[in-house]
Amino acid sequence: GTPVESWTNQKLLADEPDLAEIIRCNYNDIIQHVTGNYQQSLAVWQKNPNKPKPVLPETKQFIAGSLYNSMINPITHYKIKGVIWYQGENNNNYADKYQKMFEIMIKNWRGAWSTPDMSFYFVQIAPFKTMTPQIREAQLRTMLSTPNTGMVVTTDVGDADNIHPAKKADVGARLALWALAK
Repeated sequence: GTPVESWTNQKLLADEPDLAEIIRCNYNDIIQHVTGNYQQSLAVWQKNPNKPKPVLPETKQFIAGSLYNSMINPITHYKIKGVIWYQGENNNNYADKYQKMFEIMIKNWRGAWSTPDMSFYFVQIAPFKTMTPQIREAQLRTMLSTPNTGMVVTTDVGDADNIHPAKKADVGARLALWALAK
């Protein structure tokens, strides 16, 4: 449940003029959404205090660079052969910019590990009813334009009514086939 920009060095994204504003607006939109939902939950709770009081969710994971700084950068001294990746839902509103942000993230990680040809295999976003086809198209374009990447297709195992399709074993098997073949 995180956007690609939170997994990318913030400076690399900020250096791209057409991404800087999107990154700032995306975070502000999320803060407003989370705060609004919390206020609604709190109002319901005040009418019925027998239930547990709602907790304001964390939002720092939506800040560009936050997860890169806390979870990726600290482990770049370890050796890895490749990456498998399943993300994109939280970039659906910015699908037109996803390819560029995703390619920057892949290049960022490859540079951080000093492995310019590191394998990077990812899962196509499942065809959930609110996911635009543009996010899947951006993923396809990323695979076609970025060397040593591969994309697992999920349109046949997805569920339009469930953002988390039940057929995860199929997705895992497809990722394993990419990795084993390459």
